[in-house]
Amino acid sequence: MIKINLMGKKQATGGAPFGLDERLAALGLSGAELQEMRPHLIRFAIMLVGLYLANFVPTYLQEQKIIQLQAEIDTLDGEANRLRAELVATRDIRKQMEQLNKEEVELQRQLNAVNSLQKDRGLAFRTIDNLMISMPQKVWIKSFEYKNKVVNLKGSCWEYFPINDFVKVINESTQYADVSFRGITSTTAPDPVKGVPESLQKVKDFEVEFRVKASGET
Repeated sequence: MIKINLMGKKQATGGAPFGLDERLAALGLSGAELQEMRPHLIRFAIMLVGLYLANFVPTYLQEQKIIQLQAEIDTLDGEANRLRAELVATRDIRKQMEQLNKEEVELQRQLNAVNSLQKDRGLAFRTIDNLMISMPQKVWIKSFEYKNKVVNLKGSCWEYFPINDFVKVINESTQYADVSFRGITSTTAPDPVKGVPESLQKVKDFEVEFRVKASGET
């Protein structure tokens, strides 16, 4: 009995991938040889795909990791720059505060000096007034020097006793301290008066120095 295949020749299945059958057949390899080599070719193709994936996947992951790390580095650089800017600003603020403190100390010193001067600015005038009030009528002042609350007074009188009383008032006053009586010298009057004994026409010059106490000083 003869069977006729109307479907045509059955095509072989399980060919090598990537069209290797056609390429190898073009090289002169027979079907049997191709059939025998096909499992090896398939394994070879799978190995190539595996090698490709083995190289591609780690490289891709490395690139993604590098991108991630670079982003973190950029973030850290930005934070470092911000901290540097804050540090510079803090140093500037510290310098300004130090300068302001120095200026405050200097202004306070000047204010204290002004207050001290204002407090005792009338001390010299009050001293003169007090001396004039306590000065005997027969005593007159030839010179008066006031410096740093120290008074140097030079005066004259025709007699000794008024000078003694005047110096005693200064020495006993609570407004003065460190009283130093420099002594008395007697000189003949430049224009003697006729009819008056010469001993009575001699001028007694004296000098006394003392310190005026500041306001509130005991």
